[in-house]
Amino acid sequence: MKEMAVAGLLAAVCLVVPVAALPLEPATAPKSEAEALRVARIGAALLVRLAERVEWPPEAFPEETSPFAICVVGDDPFKGALQAFNGRVSHGRSISIKNFSSARVLSYCPVLFVSDSELPRLGQIIEALSTSPVLTVSYMEGFCEAGGGIRLVRRTNSIGFEINPEAAERAGLKVDPSLLRLALKVKRH
Repeated sequence: MKEMAVAGLLAAVCLVVPVAALPLEPATAPKSEAEALRVARIGAALLVRLAERVEWPPEAFPEETSPFAICVVGDDPFKGALQAFNGRVSHGRSISIKNFSSARVLSYCPVLFVSDSELPRLGQIIEALSTSPVLTVSYMEGFCEAGGGIRLVRRTNSIGFEINPEAAERAGLKVDPSLLRLALKVKRH
């Protein structure tokens, strides 16, 4: 049943970014550049769909017209695929995709994807954002255990996710209960 619900969420992802389903193996690199681009598109679409199932407190946005910023710090694992969502509407706000080369230059970002290239600074990033209304997401192994919010996980035929509801709670975010049911793993105390 859980697999069917995850498949439904991923099917919705494929409607947002029309890409073919492809086999994804845990911890393996795509075999071709075309496959790598398809994986990147699926990951980008899933990131946006997950963010749509989280509620931010009003004070998370400096102004009523502030964009809904989705930021990537470090190397872009989405290969620019997130740009397809630039200008679309989420949470009643225009999506703005931002890329930063390092965490030192981060500005307002309700969603922050932490690239694997930021592993040496992961503790500092998580600590700096621990009580800010920011949903942190990454592909890094152990991300949720380190205090991150959601970890995207490559799986055979899909991308799943793990979730740390405590990180979201500390940040003042409300996670749709359906995400907890769909998660591959929910980090608890």
